[in-house]
Amino acid sequence: MTWRTTSAGLEGQLAQANDTFLGLDELPGEPHPGFGDDIYAAANGAGKNRATVTGRSQVRQQWRASVLSTDEAPVRQVLQDLGLPLRGGQAVRMIDIPVMGMAHGAFNDLHGHATSKDFSRKIESIAPRDCGHAGAKS
Repeated sequence: MTWRTTSAGLEGQLAQANDTFLGLDELPGEPHPGFGDDIYAAANGAGKNRATVTGRSQVRQQWRASVLSTDEAPVRQVLQDLGLPLRGGQAVRMIDIPVMGMAHGAFNDLHGHATSKDFSRKIESIAPRDCGHAGAKS
């Protein structure tokens, strides 16, 4: 999944990932103006209140999902490019963790594989059989 979506689309992705993990890649080069609010929504576990065409309240989407986002640019830079400041609540909900100084791209140890690509492909091939819930369902 990627960040290239609308706020409503992101809510749908988060609701589908309920009680699991959602990996989002590629912060958009031109994020929509509500991107800063999307950071809050992802962490807060509930979508917007919406009404039907008759004005009645719709059921609000909810989720509990761990979100990991990857990109070359830190969130602060993405928001700054939108002309928005990084608010404290966003900074604690979406923490930038730089990956630098790794010997083999994202890895320090290739665990016997010749290249980081080989190691990455091995992880990708075994992950479906060795995965499960990130936490207990309630």
